[in-house]
This record gives sequence, C-alpha cells and structure tokens, in this order.
Amino acid sequence: MIKRVRFHFVVTTMAIIFVVFWAVLTATYFTMRSEHKKEVDFIFDKMTASASEQVIHTPLKGIIIKDDGEGNFINVYDENIFTAEQTLELYKYSLNTKFKSGNSSAVFYKLTENGSNRLFLAVNRSEELSLLTQTYVKLIIIFAAAFILLLAVVILLSFWIVKPIKESLVKQSQFISDAGHELKTPISIISASAEALKEDIGDNEYLNTINSQTKKMGKLISDLLSLSKLQERKGKKVISDINLSEVITQAILPFDALAYEKKNVIETVIDKNVSVKADEESVKQIVNIFLDNAVKYAEPNTKIICSLDNSNDKPVFAVFNENKSVKKDIEEKIFERFFRSDDSRSRETGGSGLGLSIAKHVAEENGFKVYAEIEEEKSITVCLKF
Repeated sequence: MIKRVRFHFVVTTMAIIFVVFWAVLTATYFTMRSEHKKEVDFIFDKMTASASEQVIHTPLKGIIIKDDGEGNFINVYDENIFTAEQTLELYKYSLNTKFKSGNSSAVFYKLTENGSNRLFLAVNRSEELSLLTQTYVKLIIIFAAAFILLLAVVILLSFWIVKPIKESLVKQSQFISDAGHELKTPISIISASAEALKEDIGDNEYLNTINSQTKKMGKLISDLLSLSKLQERKGKKVISDINLSEVITQAILPFDALAYEKKNVIETVIDKNVSVKADEESVKQIVNIFLDNAVKYAEPNTKIICSLDNSNDKPVFAVFNENKSVKKDIEEKIFERFFRSDDSRSRETGGSGLGLSIAKHVAEENGFKVYAEIEEEKSITVCLKF
C-alpha cells in the first residue's frame, strides 16, 4: 500500500510538472515565432518603403522585384545567400498560386499588388532561424535537466510524505494484533464456561447461542490477526519454482468433508504440471480463502468447481459456486474489508467479510491479480491470475 501511495504521488506530481513545463515551452515557442514574424513584417515594410523611394537605407539581406509588367529588378542584395533565379522561381510560384506570402525553408516572401503593378519581396532568415532553433533547444535541455532534478526531489519527498501514513499503518497493525490477542483469552474463557454449563444443565438454547457467537467472534479475531500479519510477512516470502497443480490439489482436499456436510460436491479441473515462481504458503492461503468462501455461500446440493487453466501461459485458478443472492455490481466490492453482499446469510455462515480482502492483499504482495466474475442471481467465480 505504501509503495502504491508513493507511486501515485510521484506520478501525479511529475505529470503536473510536465504539463506546466510543456505549457511554458509551447508558449515560449509561439512567442518566439510571433516575435520573429513581427521582425519579418518590419523588414518587409522597410523594403516596401525602399522600393517606393528607390533608395536603400540599410542592407536587408533580401531581394526586391518591382513588376511593371516586365518583371524589372529594383535592387538585389546578398545574392550569395540565395540567387536571383531561385527568387524568380519563388516569385512565379507566388504569382500563380493563392499563396501570396509565406516561406520556403529560410526564405520568407511577400507579394503585394496595386493595380497592374506588383511588388515581390524576399528575405533570407537562415541565421535568425538557426539562432531561434538553438535557443529553443537550449530551453528544452534546461527544462529536461530541471525535470530530472525535480523528479529526484519528488521521489525523496515522497518518503517524507508517506512517513506519517506508514507510521499510522504500523500502529494500526500493532493495535489490531494486541487487541486480537487480548480478546482471544476472554473468548476462550466464555466458550469453556459455556461448555462446562452445558455439561451441568444439558443442552440449552442460550448456551448454544453463546457457543455460536463465540465461534464467530473467534473467527473474526483470527481474520483480523491474519490482516495484521500481512505486513509482518512482507519481505519474508520464499519465492521458488512450485508445481502449482500439486499445491492447489493438496489445498483443496481438506474442503471435501466441509462441502459434504453442506451437501455440496467439489469438482476439480486442474491442468497437469503447471509451474510458477511463487511463495507456496501465499498460494495455499489464497486457495484456502477461495474454497472457504465458496463452501460457506454455495447453494445446497450444488457443485463447487475448482479449475486451473494454463492455456494462455498465465495460469488462472478459479473457484465457481452457485449463489442465487449475488449481484452483478459487487464484483469489485467483494474484495473490500468487511463487505458482505447478504448480511443475513453472512450471519448464518459466520462470515466476517475479511476473507477475500485478505486474499487480495496476499495476491498483491506476490504480484498476482484477483478478480470476480458474477452471473446475476446465479453464480460467482473468484479468480487468481498468476
């Protein structure tokens, strides 16, 4: 959980920073292009004035063609930058198309018409565009360096941000563990006292209620302790190559008797010799939770089907059971703590609403994925994807 919080914090923060940097770079680019266009327009204005006065005040690195019907040149500057022939081609292109202004590479042009007279202006901006590009590239490099630096800062900051959360979770886990162990003693005493009374006064409705409720409380305490131990087990997993087919088959066997008591039958469809790298105890724990949940909530006189499918090279273990009270909209909710789709039935079966939540936590710690597939008021299949 702490890793997820840090990851989301870093990703969200850096995404915001990236958007801000991108917006600044984009605004800077268009501002620079706008300023450059203003400079070109200013030069064209000076060239137009020079052409009308037939006096050139400053070198403009450009070519002016005053067309009086014969295409006469007024002035030519810096022909070594772009030739008159190239300019004439650009002039003819502008004359014969709808594009009266624009640029061809670094050469910007403009054609104006006044009656039969035409004035064509062309100016070379290669040096200025090169400088513009270099400036923008430098800005990108600066922003990239700043982004990397900020990424390092945000990653370090994320440790400080999640520190209170981490401490809170540790305290919460410790509290649950301590409270659970403290509660186990009085629960055991109550249960033993009820059994002793039962021997003295015989079978009694109230004693039976006490026994059933103490068993339910004991199961709840056991589940809470399991949740608190998840954090303690973190980093203590033994990852190895395991025969998943055998591990799952062995884990299913003890539930045959439990299913038989509820007049259910467990069927298995297990692909042979499926191997994965995983913590064997974690796999057994998830399988046990899936089977325990299925046995509790399966309709009487129905089949519970356990399958292991390796057809897509990513093994999927699934447990199917019929359930007429299950709703389609709880596919995500059933993995939340203390969620129960049918409270009355949960009370009958002794369900605490923690089993599948524990399974999800164990799966996530091992890099697995758990999910549910529900057919409304018919059946539920809980799946573990390796």
